Amino acid sequence: RFLTTIDKRIALQRKTIEDLKIFKEGLLKEIINSFNEAPKVPLSYFASIINGYAFNPQQYSDAGKYKVVTIGNVDGSKYGNFTNMKYVQELPANLQDEQIISKGDILISMTGNVGRVSICPIENALLNQRVALLKLKEKYSSYKELIYQVISSPLFENSMNSLGQGAAQKNIGIDDILSFKVPNIKFDAVSHNKVNLLSNIDFLIQEEIDILPILMKIKQWLLKNLFV
Repeated sequence: RFLTTIDKRIALQRKTIEDLKIFKEGLLKEIINSFNEAPKVPLSYFASIINGYAFNPQQYSDAGKYKVVTIGNVDGSKYGNFTNMKYVQELPANLQDEQIISKGDILISMTGNVGRVSICPIENALLNQRVALLKLKEKYSSYKELIYQVISSPLFENSMNSLGQGAAQKNIGIDDILSFKVPNIKFDAVSHNKVNLLSNIDFLIQEEIDILPILMKIKQWLLKNLFV
């Protein structure tokens, strides 16, 4: 009975996460539609793109000072999947300063599942090839959360998928990303509150996601110990 209860609790937790994601997706669509009166401009109006460095796999190690961010880390959730990382001990000699990722930078996948967007949650991270770093222009630095919310929508991912080239796996380029049209809104108190609402829902979703592995560990412990 206890195991059955835990299974039901795990199922409820998964449903809670999915329901929150669906709610957020609908709210995001509604908020973006509320910006429709604003003129549309290409993403290049607000930002530029930094390409990743082509690391040699022989440079990787099981541990090291720097973490290498690959496409697999940019899974479309707000803070990505940074549990499985590749490491390098030293910076490559020809690595550009802009290819060193700061915590909070916006990342976009350019190969495979193209158009997925995540925010880097870690320090000492390096940008691998086929991962794009969206670098906001200085005067638009306060727009970061707004831009993230707009391009994390299914509209952006679907657009990038439609532009993807390649037979074995899709690829998009810098121009594909920067040509995506976004509303050029006045970032006033009203729009700021809308963005904060979306950000708070993201925080709530992440809290619920963090509970799930704890419930799974409880179930594993029970299975291991109840029948000893």
